[in-house]
Amino acid sequence: MTTFKRWVREAEGVALAPTQDVFNIAKARGADVFLITGRPESLRAATVRELRQAGYSGWKHLYLKPDADTLASNIPYKSGVRKMLEDRGYQIVLNIGDQESDLAGGHARSRIKLPNPFYFIP
Repeated sequence: MTTFKRWVREAEGVALAPTQDVFNIAKARGADVFLITGRPESLRAATVRELRQAGYSGWKHLYLKPDADTLASNIPYKSGVRKMLEDRGYQIVLNIGDQESDLAGGHARSRIKLPNPFYFIP
């Protein structure tokens, strides 16, 4: 098992308070909040547990990258999910992420890049 998978399964991630504030404000104002992660589908249970322990609940849907997706970049996957949401009638007001690959590919009115000095995901 990779170090990353072990870390996810430990479910000890800590929420960034300003990001959690945006999440909670969006929900309080009636927005549907979607979470799109490059974590593989095989880590769904651990990811949900980690999110809940960090204080996140009430999201509309959590999208995880299909286990069969072996592309080096997350851009096609994440922008494809955003496009699918738009095709279903949603308007993506804000897209927040700590990787450029979280934000690239369009399909969001605004985007915020959070700093991450620890790793880069294409």
